Amino acid sequence: MPTLQMRNLFGGKVYRGAPGGCCTPDRDFPLLVRWFQQGKMPLDRLVTRRYSLEQINDACDALASGQITGRAIVEF
Repeated sequence: MPTLQMRNLFGGKVYRGAPGGCCTPDRDFPLLVRWFQQGKMPLDRLVTRRYSLEQINDACDALASGQITGRAIVEF
């Protein structure tokens, strides 16, 4: 969890969290799909590793140890 320095609150600064990022799905999803279709956003490069459901504990261990950075797919 990020820390908040009180001195940063002065001067009109705003602290705002956005779990999962900021997104307007009706606007952003079609754009992201279009970028993918045009080859501008190679989603396959975002996947570090693939795991079967039986390997779910291995995936969690790899995430916790920093071997992967949150981009793994567990296939059912």
